[in-house]
Amino acid sequence: MKELLIVGIDPGTTTAYALLDLNGNLLDVNSSKNYDLGTLIKVIAEKGLPLIVGCDKKNVPWFVQDFATKTGAKVISPEEDLKVAEKKDIARLFKEKAANTHEDDAIASALFAFRRKRALLEKIYNTLKRENKLEKIKEVTRTVFSTEEGLPIRLALDIVEKPDDEYVKAVKKAIEEEMPKEFIKLYEKLYESLYPKMRQLEVDNQHFKEYNKTLKEKNDGLSRDFQQMLGKISKRVSAIKGDKALSALKDKLDKKHIEIQDLKLHLAEKESVIEESTAKISALNEIIRNAQKYVILIKVKNFGEEFSRARIYEKLNAGDIIFVEDASIYSEQNINNLKRKVEIIVCDKPNKILKENFIIIEKNKLFENVAHKETDEFLFVEKEGFNKLAEASIDKSVLLHKILNEYKEEREN
Repeated sequence: MKELLIVGIDPGTTTAYALLDLNGNLLDVNSSKNYDLGTLIKVIAEKGLPLIVGCDKKNVPWFVQDFATKTGAKVISPEEDLKVAEKKDIARLFKEKAANTHEDDAIASALFAFRRKRALLEKIYNTLKRENKLEKIKEVTRTVFSTEEGLPIRLALDIVEKPDDEYVKAVKKAIEEEMPKEFIKLYEKLYESLYPKMRQLEVDNQHFKEYNKTLKEKNDGLSRDFQQMLGKISKRVSAIKGDKALSALKDKLDKKHIEIQDLKLHLAEKESVIEESTAKISALNEIIRNAQKYVILIKVKNFGEEFSRARIYEKLNAGDIIFVEDASIYSEQNINNLKRKVEIIVCDKPNKILKENFIIIEKNKLFENVAHKETDEFLFVEKEGFNKLAEASIDKSVLLHKILNEYKEEREN
């Protein structure tokens, strides 16, 4: 694969470009009045593959947007137009490399984009270095940047390494159908906990089967030998009562037979676990393929000490929905924290403090009226039915109370 490039473009009567590598080193800078879009793409394509394209304008110029669309690069633009002083400060290290202000601006645009994505690029490098897979860094980096939202690094690595894996195929389908937001949310909450366990179980099971096969072959051989010996000795059994050698051999084979039976039982248990995990993965694949149809509920036991100890609040995102098994156990600190991120809680027998601060959906109503799937950590609920139930569960007086409290807190702050 060609070198991945961070591109800065300053379009206009005179168009300038600047190229950086993924470490922020300046590879090339140039400008010309003859750079139409096609010519510029051809010039840059000879030097590498555009990964990111930066500009210095809040409203991305059509020239830069078209360049990104045609090359597959991701556009990085500032929240506000970069001021002249800002651009000079950003590009000061390469001041002598620029022949004019257009090239200055192109360098500043490329460096601005690099700085925005530097932490992610370093994270990709460090992850692959830790796993001794730096030879895949170009493919993985390009895959991470392949969607508007960006893909998780480990997912990108799986896409590169396991293109025929059923899970990866489901991922690709989700991305192709432009559902990356829903999928990534599922991935971040599920994939890293469930999928690796499944893979490890499969590896363990394969090793166990091979080991069991070896022992079975040994057992079969011993059994044949034993039967042959019995045949020879049976004629003399009456004359050789209490033959110690025969008795010892029989005891040895009996013990080996018991050992094999135990191993078979253990294997059956292991295969049962694999079956269960495979079913979970199949269910997960189904959820991913239909991500737009589900709402994810995070399952917790209570809002008390265990909630605090597991640092669950830190793992929550704004808008997450909680399914709590026992709402009667809580601390006010945890409830106050939850109010910052959570609006809806599903529970049985909600207490007063929950009713005053959240939209409450009764667990029984949810289970009775809305299709759902469940894992140890999550509840997947059919989106349309859930939204209707949530709307019907809104207590307007409680909602008003919540709004007034939030307004009061803002005024106090």
